[in-house]
Amino acid sequence: EIEIDPVSLPEEEDATPSPSAASVLQQDESAAVAAAPSSSLYCAPCNRYFKRPDVLIRHLRLHTGERPFSCTLCARQFSRSDHLLAHIRRHSGEKPYGCPQCPFATHRRDILTRHCAG
Repeated sequence: EIEIDPVSLPEEEDATPSPSAASVLQQDESAAVAAAPSSSLYCAPCNRYFKRPDVLIRHLRLHTGERPFSCTLCARQFSRSDHLLAHIRRHSGEKPYGCPQCPFATHRRDILTRHCAG
């Protein structure tokens, strides 16, 4: 069983999308490394500490397998709202991230970043 040290946690994740999956993952790792062991936001299964309750909640979904965000078009489920938003863009064909040097465009910022780096 997963336990969270006493802290007031929100019931549901904010539906505002994060910038990209890659940057959020990096933020998760940075928050875990930077948090002091005195933090009350502790993940027992992997012995990590977090500074922010929302990051801990998102992290705990890795252990529980919870996927509270569902696509209404195909019923695919996601653990994060920003991943659902990127998925919906695949259905709609929306490609808001365009390369400034060529016609390439994509539905995810991390794909554009990889494109521009290579």
